[in-house]
Amino acid sequence: MSHDGEAHVARFAAYYKAFLDGQFPLRWAGDLNYGYGSPVFIFYYPLPGLLSIPIHALGLSFEATFKLIIGMFFGLSFITFFLWAKEFVRREAAFLGALLYGLAPYHFLNLYVRGDIGELVALGIVPLVFLFIKKSIEVKSSGFIILAGISYALLILSHNAVSLMFSPVILLYAFILSRNLKDVIFGLTPIVLGLILSAFFWAPSLIESRYTNRELFIGDMFKDHFPSIQQLTYSPWGFGPDVNKPGGLSPQIGILNLSLAIGSIALLFKKFKEKKMVLFWTAVLVFSIFLTLNFSSLIWEKAPLFRFLQFPWRMTSLSGFASIILAMYFLNEIIDKKIIVILITAIFVYSLSFLKTQPINAKDDSFYLSYKGTTDYHGAASSIWTAGDFSIAAKAPYEVIEGEGEIREIKRKSNVHEFNVIAPNDLKIVDNTVYFPGWQVMVDGDRVPIQFQDPNYRGLITFSVPRSAHNIKVSFGESPTRIASDFLNLTGLLIIITTFAFRSRTDKILRKI
Repeated sequence: MSHDGEAHVARFAAYYKAFLDGQFPLRWAGDLNYGYGSPVFIFYYPLPGLLSIPIHALGLSFEATFKLIIGMFFGLSFITFFLWAKEFVRREAAFLGALLYGLAPYHFLNLYVRGDIGELVALGIVPLVFLFIKKSIEVKSSGFIILAGISYALLILSHNAVSLMFSPVILLYAFILSRNLKDVIFGLTPIVLGLILSAFFWAPSLIESRYTNRELFIGDMFKDHFPSIQQLTYSPWGFGPDVNKPGGLSPQIGILNLSLAIGSIALLFKKFKEKKMVLFWTAVLVFSIFLTLNFSSLIWEKAPLFRFLQFPWRMTSLSGFASIILAMYFLNEIIDKKIIVILITAIFVYSLSFLKTQPINAKDDSFYLSYKGTTDYHGAASSIWTAGDFSIAAKAPYEVIEGEGEIREIKRKSNVHEFNVIAPNDLKIVDNTVYFPGWQVMVDGDRVPIQFQDPNYRGLITFSVPRSAHNIKVSFGESPTRIASDFLNLTGLLIIITTFAFRSRTDKILRKI
C-alpha cells in the first residue's frame, strides 16, 4: 500500500456519504475523526473526491475508483503535454517530450510510492493551462479564455501544493508570450477567471486555516526533507517516507531528462527564435532545483507560503517539468529517425527501473465507509479549539452533561442532527461533534449560542436548553467566508454562461480591445 492511498480512498467514502446527505458544496465529513467529524473537505483539494462520486455510483468499489482516476490522469498527462508541446516544437519532439513527461520518475513516485492522487491529477491538467493560455493570447477568442480559465480552476482544485508551485510560472509564461498590453490582458484574464471559478475552495481553505493547527503541526518540518544534488539525478528507489534515510523515497528529476535539458544550453549560443523561452525555462529549472536543496532553507524559513508545500523535494515536479521542456527544444534541433528510435527505447528502458510496487493489501468498501481516522496530515483540518484529533469514539452522539433529561434522536446526517429533548429542568447538552464556524444550534426554531470552549468538552458543540419539551436541530452551513466565496464562484459561472450565450458579440468586442 502506498503512503497516502488508504487515506485518499477513505476520503472518497466520506465524500460519497456527504453527497448522499445533500451537502453542496461538500464541507463536512461527519463520520471521520471517530465520529466527531472533520472540516477536512474545506482544506484538501476536492477534484479527485468529486470525480469519485459518479464513478462509485456506477458500481465501482472505492479502491477501483481510486485506481481508475489515477490511471485516467496518468494517461491524460501524455496527451495534454503532447497537445501543448506540438504548438512550439515539431510533432516528433513533442511526442518524445510527452513520453518523457508521462514516464517521468516523479510520476512513478506519486503512482507507486506516495499514492498522491491529487498531484497525479494536477500534473495531468498543468499542460492544458499552458496550452489554453497560449491560445488565448494568440487567437484572442472568448472560447480559449474560458477553456484556460476552467483549466486553471481545475488545477487549483486538484492539488494545493502543485497549483501553488506552478501559478507563478503560469503567470510569468503569460507575460513572456505577450508582445503588448492587449496580449497581457488576454493572458491574465483566464488566470483571474480560474481564481473566481475555484474561489469556493481556495478562499475558505486559505482564510479559515487560522481555525486549524496547520501551522503548529507543519512548523519546521521542511528542514528534514531537503534531498542532495545527487538524489535529484539518481537515487535508489525506495518506499520509505524520509528522503534522507536508507530505503526512503527517491525524489529524482532523472538523469535522462537532465542530460537532454543540458543540451539545450547550446541553443543559447546560436541564432534561435525560441531563445527567450529557453532562457525562461532554464531559469525555472535552476530556481526550482535551488529551492529543493538545503541552500534555500532561509527562504523556506522566511516565506510562510513555502511551508504549505511541506516538502522541498516536492519542487521536483516543477524542475522535472522544466527539464523536459528544455529537452524538447534540444531534440527539436537535432531530431531524425534514428534518434527517435534510440530515444524511445532509452525512455522505456529507463522507466522500467521505476516499475516497482509494494504488496497490495486490498480492503472492501465497508472498511472505508466505517473509517475512523481523519484522512488528514499535519493538522490541516484539526480545530484549534480541541485538544487534538480524537482516538476513541464517544459513548453516545449526544449527552446531557448538566441536569436530567431524555434525548430521542429523529435524524442524524453528516450536516444535520435533529432530536427531541424532554427536560424537567434546565439542561446543558453536548453534541459530540467538533465545533467549526458554520455549525449552529436551533432550539424550537430559535438560535442559541454554542459554548464550544467549555474546558471539560474542549472544541465540542455544547449548549443550554431550558426545561420543557424541545426540538433541537444542530446543522452545519456556510460561514460568511464560504458564502462570499460561493457567490464569487457563481459569478464566474454566470460569466461563462453569458459569454457562451453571446459568444459572437463577445468576440467582436474582444477584437476591438
